[in-house]
Amino acid sequence: MRMVVKVAGALLDDAAAMESLARQVAQLAHQGHEILMVHGGGKIFTATLKRMGIDSRFVNGLRVTDRETRARVRLADAPAESLRSAVYNVGGFSPSAGELAETVRTAFPGEQVTFAPAPHRQAIVDSWPEDVDDAGARRDWGFRPSYDLDRAFDEYLVPNVRDRYIAR
Repeated sequence: MRMVVKVAGALLDDAAAMESLARQVAQLAHQGHEILMVHGGGKIFTATLKRMGIDSRFVNGLRVTDRETRARVRLADAPAESLRSAVYNVGGFSPSAGELAETVRTAFPGEQVTFAPAPHRQAIVDSWPEDVDDAGARRDWGFRPSYDLDRAFDEYLVPNVRDRYIAR
């Protein structure tokens, strides 16, 4: 069986916990399991964020790192010789109300979805660029958006809507 083991960054400073974990992982590997280990950032990541003027955010004891923070840290860690620009755009996704409605209809067949854009708010949205060119960030330091519309719906919105409204 393939397994992913996520080690909390706080455990990296606990020698006894790390020794126990190493024994357990070795036993699983000896039993034929394929193991990928990943670890949190711990004190080093917290200190790096602090130097960058970014507050660490924790929810239920787990670090929550938003897309912008991950992008800034990746940029800071990129080899200087790979950087070709002093400024980089990083993109995300910005679906239209129609795209959102269609995605909801696909996820929840038979549900009625309506919307009526407010003209003054739509004027603001219409002033935004159609897309942000993040090709330089992708090329120079490997930026990749964490989410697109489908992944955001599949992993966040749909499960939360089902849990909150449908499971009742």
